[in-house]
Parts: sequence; structure tokens; C-alpha cells
Amino acid sequence: MSNSPDSQNAEESTTQWKDLAVYQPYQVYYKKPLALLQKFEPLDYLPKYLSPKHASDHRWPPGLYHGFPIPASQIDDHWLKKVLPKIDRSTLCEADLKSLEEPPVPDNFFLDVIFGLERKLSRAVGWKIRVLPVHGMPGDRYSRMARLRDNYYNHIPPDYVIRKLQKILGTQNPPKWYLTQGVHAQWDSFPGHNPNPRPRVSKDKSEEKRRENQQPQSSPQE
Repeated sequence: MSNSPDSQNAEESTTQWKDLAVYQPYQVYYKKPLALLQKFEPLDYLPKYLSPKHASDHRWPPGLYHGFPIPASQIDDHWLKKVLPKIDRSTLCEADLKSLEEPPVPDNFFLDVIFGLERKLSRAVGWKIRVLPVHGMPGDRYSRMARLRDNYYNHIPPDYVIRKLQKILGTQNPPKWYLTQGVHAQWDSFPGHNPNPRPRVSKDKSEEKRRENQQPQSSPQE
């Protein structure tokens, strides 16, 4: 690998571009476009600026999940083997039955598949696993990952949990950090961490009048 200044600058430029999806914007409550969030690439390590413990100027980073991607093929497999056989087929016509047996998972059964996967993985590894939508899985039709922890509730799982989950998902890669989808993919989006809370305004006029009457009255000038 070349160590020339040009190659170093190119590498730094690429890294900066990758970070734009999660980098702290200057303006509070600025909403990054979806196209930019979709360019996010999973992180090997969580930078300090993305940890609420090190948040600067009372700014709150987006939600990031640590774990493993779940291939679409495994979600389809759970649907075909665990959920589909339990459906009452007597109410469905032959055409509907045929469509059910082909991926993707129908929308009205998708949560059944996700919740079933969560229970299955949690029991198998002895740790609470959530199956959540994330940015960082381009080309996957479901974009779901098995979350072990996140940057707000950072309880590190034991090594044996990670090894078991790797075996189940058929990967030897280490877990990575993925950007959540939805509103919490943005900075300053957590309602319990409002960096600029609005002053509370009392709607009770009698209360306001009572407070005014309690204030000391200045004597009139003669």
C-alpha cells in the first residue's frame, strides 16, 4: 500500500465521507437527508462523539446498535419453517397459498417472524436479542440486525454470547455498530435528552395572578 500524501489524503477524504451520515451537525435538530443516512457504513468501534457519555454541548447522538446483520435468507427460512406452517390454510385460496411460499415475507406476518426470531435467538444465546432495522446493509431487502447493545444502554455481553450468536448466524466476523432507521437516526432526536428545553408556561391564570399578588409592592412616590 502506498504511503504517499495523495493516498493518505484520499483515505482521509473517504473516511470523512463515511462519517457524514452520523457526524454531529452544527445546527441543533438539523435533519439529514435519507440518501445520506443510507450511505452509512458499519463501524468497528464506537467513536467518543457518538457516545452520550461524551456528548459535547449537551448534544445527543443518534442511536447505534452493536451486533450482527441477519441475512434475508435466514428471515425467509424462519418464515417458511416456523410461521407459515402454523397459518390456518383453510381460509386461503390456492393462489394465496402459493404467494405465501415465496419470499419476501408478507407485511401482515412480518412482525410474527421478527418476534419469533428474537425469542429464538435470545433463548439460544442467553442474552436479550432484538431484531431491528438499520442502515448499513445495502442490498438486503429486510435490513435487520441482531442487536446485542446500543450506545445509550451499553451493557457489554459476555464473550460466550457473541460466540454463540456468530455460530447461529453463520459468521466469524466480529460485531459492528449499525445506525438505526427512523427518527432516532438523527442527532438530538431522543425526547428525554432535549438540549434546548422550552420554558414551561402556566395555563392557570389564577395561579399567575396569585404569584403577582405575592410580590412586594413598591410604595408610591409622593
